[in-house]
Amino acid sequence: MIKSKRLPSSALARLQALPARAAALPGLDALWLFGSHARGDATPLSDVDLAYLEDLEAPRRDRTPAFDARIYDALSGFLGTDEISLVDLETAPPALALRVFREGKLLFCRNPRHVADVLERVLIRYPEVRRLIVQGLEGEERGAMEIDRDKVLAQLRLLDGDLRRLREKASLAAENYLADLDAQDAVLRRFQTAVEACSNIGNHLIARLRLRVAEDYAGVFTVLGEEGIVGRELAARMAELARFRNLVVHMYWRVDHARVFSEMAERIRALEEFQDSVRRFLAPPGPQESKA
Repeated sequence: MIKSKRLPSSALARLQALPARAAALPGLDALWLFGSHARGDATPLSDVDLAYLEDLEAPRRDRTPAFDARIYDALSGFLGTDEISLVDLETAPPALALRVFREGKLLFCRNPRHVADVLERVLIRYPEVRRLIVQGLEGEERGAMEIDRDKVLAQLRLLDGDLRRLREKASLAAENYLADLDAQDAVLRRFQTAVEACSNIGNHLIARLRLRVAEDYAGVFTVLGEEGIVGRELAARMAELARFRNLVVHMYWRVDHARVFSEMAERIRALEEFQDSVRRFLAPPGPQESKA
């Protein structure tokens, strides 16, 4: 079926006033314009693509399609057209949410923490995304937000469990390790999950502190090094570990198990240093730092 219904010119004019209208809608945490109207290549037949986040802490018994319907009615009524598509970022497929963050224009934000949480989930699902562009928040909302210490500490506990198992395998004699396929598989799996825990921590800090968004696993640690959260030399070693993780996941048959064993102690030290660096970063400032 060929679409023939055109968007009224009045709707295009009212797009400029949409942020103010969104701010007046109760229960709305954020609203984005994405698609052709955000990119600037819309035609008269293009729909208006909008994405939103609902206030999950609003006093409602449950989240129902009724909120989506109310938002749709309010926005379509304001624009004077029903030629709009509306996406709930909480329930959208990650690929679509990624598209909104990459190309969308943030029109309104009442709750930057909610936006950061959703972005973090997308980054974890798509850690190797290229050229992710996150729209800045206006005014004070552009600043850093509080880090969820419990979330970071939970990832550190997972990392600690991986490190314990890796130390056990590192204590084996080389000939015993190379003759034990189960030990080799366990080491590769533990390195994979350890790097992923570190990457999850990094993505959380990047999202909450409004840092440059990394392009891939290795880039997460590069950003942390640029910002002084970890040392630059450690960031480079962690980036190498991230590339090793990619080899394990995507090209397992190319893994040299003798080399894995010979480099295991150094890689364990890098993970331990990362763990210590994050804990220092989370620690409250001492008396001298507080006075500074």
